[in-house]
Amino acid sequence: MIKIQAESNVPTEYGTFRMIALSENENDWMPHMAIVAENTDFSKPVNVRFHSE
Repeated sequence: MIKIQAESNVPTEYGTFRMIALSENENDWMPHMAIVAENTDFSKPVNVRFHSE
């Protein structure tokens, strides 16, 4: 099961974003990252952008 490993608020010139590190294993050196705008309304469809290497 994927769990939140760490999260932090990141202030930018575009507003404050929440950065979240998610992983199945707490020892994972490369967790998945999510950057979420502070005023996101999750009761409506949300635009999502995926990046992969």
